[in-house]
Amino acid sequence: MGTSSLFDEISTRCLIDVEVVEDFDQSTSELVRQTLRFAGRLAVDCGARVYESPAPLSNADSPMNIFLSEGKRPLSEAPAHALVLTHNPALSTHCVVVSVRPRDDSAQDCPDTDLTMQARSGLCHLIGDPDHEPLKIGGHQVVSAGGYAAFSALVALCLKKARLSVTDRAEVNLLGVMTWVNWKAVALGALGKELKREGAQAEWPVFRLRDGHAAMVFFEPQWDTVCDLIGDTRLRDERLRTFQDRESNRDLYQGIIANWFSTRTKAEVTRLMDANHIPNGVVATPEDLLRDPLVLHRGGMSSGVSSTGRPYSRPRLPHRVYRVASERKASRPAMPKSVASSSTTLPLQGLRVIDLGVITAGAGAGALLADLGADVIKVESTTYADPFRSWAGSEKGDSPLFKFNNRNKRGVALDLKTPTGRDAFLQLVRESDLVMENFRRGVLDRLNIGFDVLRGANPDIVLVSLTGQGLDGPGSENVSFGSSLEARSGIASVTRSFDGTPFVSGRNLNYPDQIVCLHAAGAIMAALLRQTRERGALHLDISQRDVAIYTLSDRVLAASMGDPVYAEFVNHDPCYAFQNICKSLDGRWLAVSVPRDRSAVVLSVTGLGVLEQLPRWIAQMRAGAVLDTLCGIGVSCAKCSTGIELAQDLSMDTDFAFTRSPSGELVKGFPFQLAGSPMSVTRDSPGLGEHNREIVPGA
Repeated sequence: MGTSSLFDEISTRCLIDVEVVEDFDQSTSELVRQTLRFAGRLAVDCGARVYESPAPLSNADSPMNIFLSEGKRPLSEAPAHALVLTHNPALSTHCVVVSVRPRDDSAQDCPDTDLTMQARSGLCHLIGDPDHEPLKIGGHQVVSAGGYAAFSALVALCLKKARLSVTDRAEVNLLGVMTWVNWKAVALGALGKELKREGAQAEWPVFRLRDGHAAMVFFEPQWDTVCDLIGDTRLRDERLRTFQDRESNRDLYQGIIANWFSTRTKAEVTRLMDANHIPNGVVATPEDLLRDPLVLHRGGMSSGVSSTGRPYSRPRLPHRVYRVASERKASRPAMPKSVASSSTTLPLQGLRVIDLGVITAGAGAGALLADLGADVIKVESTTYADPFRSWAGSEKGDSPLFKFNNRNKRGVALDLKTPTGRDAFLQLVRESDLVMENFRRGVLDRLNIGFDVLRGANPDIVLVSLTGQGLDGPGSENVSFGSSLEARSGIASVTRSFDGTPFVSGRNLNYPDQIVCLHAAGAIMAALLRQTRERGALHLDISQRDVAIYTLSDRVLAASMGDPVYAEFVNHDPCYAFQNICKSLDGRWLAVSVPRDRSAVVLSVTGLGVLEQLPRWIAQMRAGAVLDTLCGIGVSCAKCSTGIELAQDLSMDTDFAFTRSPSGELVKGFPFQLAGSPMSVTRDSPGLGEHNREIVPGA
């Protein structure tokens, strides 16, 4: 798609009429400040004019500050009408307000870091080896996930103003975003089922190579392919035939796989896995990404020069927007009066979305579009339903995992392989504004409903392809899972245990699947905002791998300048005098980050000689006492929450990350909220084909 002369890429021009002010000062917490700047970075990359606060930075030429500041303008040039990204809860309209936690959170006085926020939201409970301390996901993941949410909120406000002539205020709290990301643990926690870290006993562990590491990621039907690739007859043991068999006998086969990996290089394993269509789980480093063939093919790096004259490269915007070059450029018609005069003014109201998405990435993004007001119609096959329907907890109907990602939608069932089903689908396309899919590359074309067919049916249709690795390029057609994308994006390379072993989160989290939903909503609305100015069909290519890579932009930028990339034990951070997760006397894991300016106070209060002795001090005290002591002296400290605890502690009055469906079931809520027209869940998830009669009668 991107290399064809028939198409223009307009990704960097979708927000050209948008102006944004970043509002923060020295009193703003570091997490909030960086989140505001990350959202502003995405806005600049989409073409907006962003005006940066003059608050002094501790190191303006650091990789993170270079990445966040590039292309921004002085605050003194900002117009009065600009939308504001702010930390200030007193602002009332046309602003996105970011906070660390809900404003009435009782723990507000305890400061937070990336580590403690990942602990509070339950993510650390899923990462690492059960015999050792939990780990956080490497990189600035709270800032990145929060920044993606704030960016989507920002574009939602812009689209609402453009379509409905209404301004609003959006609220983002980082604890809510990270708990929303960890929805799977909450969903199963509500059933009394605890997801936890598995370490080397995980279904898809990371193995050592001659020159790095790789995860063997595969899905159930590929077991025979894995056996053929490795070529060891012991893998044909009857005790390893099914997923359940292998789960009970992991020691029987993982040692064999480990030995096979240990004799090979990253290049060899990449070639063999790609050739056999096994999700490529080779762990890329930031240095690898700078020369990665697929990243380079997609033009995935942009270049610049720092204020001190040092050239650098950094990841570019993690989506592409294409339009047909000869498309007409008339303005879209005004909003229907019935919509414009409605008392509810959600940004996407009056728009219809056809949702072909399954599992998390596609279905989860579709759910957020429904929350924002679109009429989302989930289309499933009469012979192949969304697999989430039958996952954990489905004994009495659809699983909670399905319900979490498909509430607020209507549903139809069509067999797209038949003329009748295809005709009914194309009739829906004629009456819709957007089609979203996350199939493997080529599926839409084989069904004869590719982009050219869709725009033939509707010249203004927007097709959103949520791809694993992009629409084209070497290896892009291969199947990808969240875990293989964690490896290939570089996130696994900076998520390391005490012995240097990289980790992927596995099925329990599949982190890239979650953050792509946060970004996809903003990317889609940016394209729709473009369509308020110019009509014509658009094709969005949103690469999950690129979304994950973008979270490591400072690491990639550092590598491009030849600076060392910090990749030691992930819980340690050179920015802090001490940082780790330690076990208390009553068996609770506590995340602790000691700022350098608090070191002397900590030593004085605890009576220790050096901070390295802090784990021993914590081990002799109960968790509550540790929290009271450390938070009381300004040290970041938090319990590592479990999914069951999160489900039990949810307060529907203060946290919009989760809510109740009309039937009273716990479901996924919202990563941000609008003040003027709050999002809500008004529909339970649809049964298979539940709305066929009202939407596609006769199909």
